[in-house]
Amino acid sequence: VSIGARSLLGANAGIGISLGDDCVVEAGLYVTAGSKVVLADEARRADGSLPIVKGAKLSGVDGILFRRNSLTGANEALHA
Repeated sequence: VSIGARSLLGANAGIGISLGDDCVVEAGLYVTAGSKVVLADEARRADGSLPIVKGAKLSGVDGILFRRNSLTGANEALHA
């Protein structure tokens, strides 16, 4: 597990994946390889839902903001 340049790990947050450069993990959020992460800025599927991937797929990707949706509690990822 590594943290890229200019990346921020918020207070009481934790990771089980590597963060690329310029990433942010919101305070209190844990992102592991098995965590389900909603890709909040991707195009919706035909049924109207957003794509969901495991945290491992985002390991090492640059410029990602990891946050928790305050309404649903889902882990979300956005390109920063």
